[in-house]
Amino acid sequence: MSKSKIPPHKHCKVCGKVISPDQDYCSSKCEAIDIKQKKEAEFVKKVSLIVIAFFLLAMILSMLRGLGG
Repeated sequence: MSKSKIPPHKHCKVCGKVISPDQDYCSSKCEAIDIKQKKEAEFVKKVSLIVIAFFLLAMILSMLRGLGG
């Protein structure tokens, strides 16, 4: 069985193009896309946590009102 000799490499985190091992992106465009996607994901995570906290608080207040009445 012969082993292929593939030089050390990585793939762009966004588009998957082959890049050198010391790079993370193939271009500044892909880097900007990745940064934007990470910011959007962080925003969605924060909003989701706020919504969950709101509903938990509403449930707790509803249960407390039920116990008091």
